[in-house]
This record gives sequence, structure tokens and C-alpha cells, in this order.
Amino acid sequence: MEDQIREFVGDYRSRRIDRGEFLKWASVLGIGGALAGESLARAPRTWASGGAAPVRGGTLKVGGTVATSIEPPLLVDGTGVAIVQQVGEYLVTVENGVVKPHLALSWKPSQGGQVWTFTLRQGVTFQSGKPLTAADVVATFKRLVDPKQASSAQSSLTFLKPTGISAVDAHTVQFSLEQPVVDFPLYLYGVYQAVILPASYSGNFAKNADGTGPYKLVEYVPGERARYVRNPAYWNKPLPYLDSVELVLGYSADSLITALLGGSVDTLITTPEAQVPIISGNSAFKILTVQSSAHNGIFVRTDQKPFSDVRVRQAVALALNRPAIVSTVQQSLAVLGNDNVFAPVFPEYVATPQRTQNIAQAKSLLAAAGYARGFSIDVTTTSDTVNLVPLAIAAGQMLATVGIDVALQAEPGSVYYNTDWLDKPFTVTDWAHRPTPSQFINVAYRTGAIWNASHWSNARFDSLSKQLDSTIDLSQRKALARQLEVLETDQAPSFITFFRNVPRPVKAKLQGVNADPASYLDLSQAYWSA
Repeated sequence: MEDQIREFVGDYRSRRIDRGEFLKWASVLGIGGALAGESLARAPRTWASGGAAPVRGGTLKVGGTVATSIEPPLLVDGTGVAIVQQVGEYLVTVENGVVKPHLALSWKPSQGGQVWTFTLRQGVTFQSGKPLTAADVVATFKRLVDPKQASSAQSSLTFLKPTGISAVDAHTVQFSLEQPVVDFPLYLYGVYQAVILPASYSGNFAKNADGTGPYKLVEYVPGERARYVRNPAYWNKPLPYLDSVELVLGYSADSLITALLGGSVDTLITTPEAQVPIISGNSAFKILTVQSSAHNGIFVRTDQKPFSDVRVRQAVALALNRPAIVSTVQQSLAVLGNDNVFAPVFPEYVATPQRTQNIAQAKSLLAAAGYARGFSIDVTTTSDTVNLVPLAIAAGQMLATVGIDVALQAEPGSVYYNTDWLDKPFTVTDWAHRPTPSQFINVAYRTGAIWNASHWSNARFDSLSKQLDSTIDLSQRKALARQLEVLETDQAPSFITFFRNVPRPVKAKLQGVNADPASYLDLSQAYWSA
């Protein structure tokens, strides 16, 4: 594996790989940004000479919806994740696609990416005063992947078993995976349940919250509020700057911007794109955005008629007007998708010919498949998730132009995400940002995958995706990615018309808060300007 890494570095030094791509992939492999002339370590921002230094003190109020759960292993929504993330932290962070040390200072792969060794940062303590050790990391991940325990992370970490997690010494942890996973460090941040907790943690986060993070949870009222105070013993000095934080909860998606405009809150955990125009141009606010791999996908059952015929699926794809969807459904807060999961934010991404609307070709394909007069179909989605119903309506209107009559069935989220999103023949589902394409492929597109809503099975796709998991060389990864992109686009088990540009509006005087691809809420560097 060291030979492959040396070859990768040689590709960069000979300029066969550009600097941005090198930094992203070098950070994953843990070989360090020093090779590119800069540090990858995460540290408090520095301030130019003569610039305004951060102001200490004050309170920040953040608006959010209702959390399904705040137990770290059971996190499933952005509000629950944000509540926990003020207290707990991850081994690494990811900024602009670059993996940066956090509770782990360094990491090294071996055995072709099947074994990963992480060295922990020393001098870190939990808010209870207990020092962070390898035993805490081992217990955290065993808690997440133990099939005998409830955990929302198990579907994303199928390659990690409890027996594969061990402490080498007090500050070194080793992960021995069931298979090579060369982008494993990305999972440690992309799997949002992977917040490091003390080995002694036994549950009830609302009462027993104990993490290494910048704020201490002092009150949690489900559906109403979560209040925090500054952690004076936080390891990353001089952070944090705020004295206190309050997450104001219980808002509906439609009322979040109203709360912001009315002064009840200062920023938001998640922001519906449809509401962004309401605040655009208001000098009292800034709208921060960032590209992501998040998308709302349209899925069809490839094991049932009419979608078992690839010509029908291709006809649906050709009937969709992607720029119109981006403009009307996403308020232009997106980049075009091409019916595959490889978003432009991924270092493996390769631009392929963009699919465009072609009504005549769509009708021809339907006729060849025996549907010259079209057909009728229900599209099932949930009205509880922002922008899914508008996407379903827009797609239905476009499909009508080729003779496909679509009837909308909008369900409560509790019904839709129970079984219908995986069982119904035609669905619209939201997928949150993942920092690596394998996190989409392995759970939603491989044969028999747990969330394979299309029930798609393609032996070549399965083989190529497994090769991607074990390939270190970035040039080779790009070659594999291109084959996967072309194959998925052509076979069209789903229709991915866009990848979201995630917005976060903040009050103009609020500094140190960023938009995040996964809507993570990092308030460690937040402060109020004078």
C-alpha cells in the first residue's frame, strides 16, 4: 500500500493531479498536507493584523424543528444531530472535502485499506473531567455496530464488526474491517452517530450528556428547547467564544424563516430552499451556501412492470427538464444531476455528457416498449419533508408530456419511511449529504442493499463499486467512477436531477458560523461582531 501512496504523491508532484484533488485525497489517506505545503490540522481561525478579533460573550439562538431522538446511536434527523453536536465531537472533521484531524491527530491505512490505525489527541477531557482514551473510542464504535444494540449507524458500517475494533494502547485505536475501505476516514464524519462518548455511557443523553465538545447541555425540553453553557475546560483553546447557546425547537419547516425575520432566532439548523427568496436582499442577514451531495431522488421499482423495461426508465429520464426543476423546486440552490450519485463535490467525480430533456426520443422509447399511449402510475412521497411534494408535482407535469399520467400520493413521514419508500413502485425520497459516493452506493444501489428502493441489480455495477472501495490510486478511482457514472445514468434505476447547494441564513453580525453540506451546526467558533 505504501507503494501506491508513493505513486499517488508522484502523480501530484508531476502535476498529473491538481492541488485541490490532491489535498482531498491525501487527507483521506492520512499522508498530510505538508506534502502540498500546508497543514491539514483544524485550528481556530486566525485574524489578519488590524482586523477585528472575535468578541467573547453573548448568547446565540438557533431555530430548529423537532428531534426524533437525541440518543447518539439513534440519531436520524438534522435537529437531533445538532443538539448532540454541541456536546460531542468526532475523530475527524471534513471541510471543503478535506479530512482534518480533530479528536484523532493522525491515521494510517495498511493491508490495502482494510486496517486503519488512529492516534488520538492527548490532553482532551470529557466534560465530566475524565480524560479521553482509546477505550472510549472502542466503546463508542462497538456500541454503534453491535447487532444486539439499537443503532441507526449499522446500515452505513456493515464492513465493521465489534471484534474489529481494538485499543493498541491508551491513545491508539485500530479498526480491522471486513473488507478494504480506502475512504474509511470519511465515514467517521459522514456517519453522524459516530460522536465519541465515554466508555461508561449508558444512555439518556438528555440527563447524562458527556462529550468533549465546546458547550455543556444544561436543559433539554423535547420539542421546545435545548440550552447550553460554555465549556470552560474545552481542549481547543481559546474556543468557544459564546457564553451560551439555545436551540429553539418545535418550528414547522414553513415557519423557520418567519422566526428568523421576527428576531426569535439568529440562524437555523436547516433551511428550506423555497423560503430563501423571502430573506434574499435583506441587509440584516447573510445567506451562506455550500455545495453538497445531498439530493432528492425519484426511484422506480426495476423489478416490476412498467419500470422493469430499461427503455421506460430512460424515457422517464428524458422527459425531465433538469434546469427547470433546479429553478422552480430548488430556487436555483443546486447544481445539475445526471441520474447518478457522483456529485461534483467528490474527488472521484468525472464530468460526463449531461442528459437533457428530449420529448420525441422519450415517446419513441415508450412506443418501442409497448406504451405508445403511455400509462398511469401513482407517485408516493411524504409531505413532511421539504421539497419532496414540489419535486413529485414538477416531475408529474413533465411526464404528462410523454403520456405518463402521474397521481400524487403524499403520506405522513411515519408511514412513508416505515416501508413505502422501499416498497412502492414510484417514489420521491430525500438523501442527505454523504462525503463519499460509496455511502450512497453500498446502501442503496448494490444488489440486495438495505435501502435499495429501486430493487436494482446489476452485476457489473456491483463489481465496479467493490473495486472502487479497494482502489487507492486517484486516477484509477476516477476511471472506475466514470464507468459507474455512465452505467448508472444509462440504466436509470433512479433519477437524480440535482445536488443541493445547502443554505444557512445568519444575522449579519453573527460571525464564525458556516453553511455545511450535511447541515451540521458547528458553533465552536461563533461570535457576535461589535
